[in-house]
Amino acid sequence: MKILNFDDWYDINEEQIYIELTENGSDRELDFDPEKEFDKRYQIYLDDMRENDKWNEIAETIFLKYCKITYTFINDSKTLFLEKDDAIKALFEFAKIYKNNKK
Repeated sequence: MKILNFDDWYDINEEQIYIELTENGSDRELDFDPEKEFDKRYQIYLDDMRENDKWNEIAETIFLKYCKITYTFINDSKTLFLEKDDAIKALFEFAKIYKNNKK
């Protein structure tokens, strides 16, 4: 996924972030600086996108190496060959589970 520049990201997220800041009262604090808040949230967005890129690369590498799933039902072992898109989706789900369990 393409990483948005700050201006595009801001246009998409400005309203939602201001709603959040209003709901939690942050915008009423004396030392509140909206510019710093948006910079902080944009940095979080960039970090998340870089992390996703890393996982996408890992998943693609794994897919290219292993494109089959073997499962056992009772005593009957079967091998299922997945289409590339389905295999990548499955790997992304495994990556999400792994990532969430690391936290």
